[in-house]
Amino acid sequence: MMPNLSGLKDIMDNPEGLQRLLDMVQHDAMDAEARGETFQERMMRERAEWTETDDRVKEQGNQAFRAGDFRRAYLCYTGVIDVSCHWHDAAYWLNRAAVCLKLNAYACAEDDANMAWQRKPSAKALYRRGQARRFLGRLAEAERDLSDALRMESSNKALADELALIQFLRTKSDEELQEWLAENKGVDRPLSGVSDEDLRELAAKMYKECQPPGWQMRI
Repeated sequence: MMPNLSGLKDIMDNPEGLQRLLDMVQHDAMDAEARGETFQERMMRERAEWTETDDRVKEQGNQAFRAGDFRRAYLCYTGVIDVSCHWHDAAYWLNRAAVCLKLNAYACAEDDANMAWQRKPSAKALYRRGQARRFLGRLAEAERDLSDALRMESSNKALADELALIQFLRTKSDEELQEWLAENKGVDRPLSGVSDEDLRELAAKMYKECQPPGWQMRI
């Protein structure tokens, strides 16, 4: 399976990485021949395996979110985003943005909502981004997001309630608003104390545990 395209440029600029990519392609071709598959058939089979794994990881993430285990939910969605060939699907970014909001990582929630919007504009992406911007104190931007979201889904009560809250906060004095922001101060990282490298390893492990039986995933 070809690597996540978000890292392809880095691989192409790195001779060792490029060689690993070429070795992987050669291995895939040899393995396809040994299985009696064409290279195209192998790619189709692996894509189906990725999709099955993605569905399993997403469901685990959803279950963890409903149970309030936001750390596990974050790792599940990050596993798909970092590892899968379906990393571009807006749903995973939206789900992770929701987790970041629960973890009080508001800047990260805004980033993920932006990624979701870029991939598939939706009222939900604007809702997540507006929530994040409210906690970041950028109320004018948050109000614009929720107003735009309501134009897309005019009967959505959650959107209307969020817009009303933002508009209420905008009536506060600067001192009152700063006090509210201090009481609702966020964190820099969704998983405090976990380095980027450790996060990638944990997310990849979570993803690999959900792979179909007998599938030897290379990540």
